[in-house]
Amino acid sequence: IRDPDALQWVSPTRLFAMDDDGNTLKWLDAEAGQTSESAVPYCIEAQWLADRQRLLCGGGGDKAGSLVDPVTRTRVPLVTPSEGRADTASEPLLGSAFRVVDGRHLVYMSLDGDLRATTFDAASGRAGRSVTVVPGVRREAYSGGGQFVLTPRGMLVYVPGPNAEIGRMVRTREGGIPQPLPIEQAAFLRYDLSPDGRRLAAAVQGIGRQE
Repeated sequence: IRDPDALQWVSPTRLFAMDDDGNTLKWLDAEAGQTSESAVPYCIEAQWLADRQRLLCGGGGDKAGSLVDPVTRTRVPLVTPSEGRADTASEPLLGSAFRVVDGRHLVYMSLDGDLRATTFDAASGRAGRSVTVVPGVRREAYSGGGQFVLTPRGMLVYVPGPNAEIGRMVRTREGGIPQPLPIEQAAFLRYDLSPDGRRLAAAVQGIGRQE
């Protein structure tokens, strides 16, 4: 496995892994090693839902939850009721590290770093309105995966802290200590200094998209 993103036991002897930046599903045998692999639609921070034979995905570039069928290679987006709407309108459920609990509830990291929970129907991919379970759970860069785990008995273990994506631009000089630039902290992805050194262009990760 070159670039594993997810690794999960599905039986005492079998586990799966997501490889190649979430584009390859690999099945592994504890004694024999790798047994099979298949290309799947982009899926990171995955959980295998054995009763549905589906991958629960969310994080990274998608910033939204989805259910992926590894056989047909189809994707069903997770949806939640639209804010401020009295009808049945829905919108994508944004976040990362989605985990099903007891088959009826969903726990996930919101884009602003809170651990949230909601009711969930795995057959349709519909979720209810979510509530915050724990505010300010430490989140990792790029994939957005939170530092939390749910044990089979329902115990939650987590690490509080800021979003690891957020950083500050600094200026360094040989022999000196880094000096922060007068720029707000952000999730900087790419940046370039103008030839005259007066301007800095940067792409940052916003709540819903890159800016």
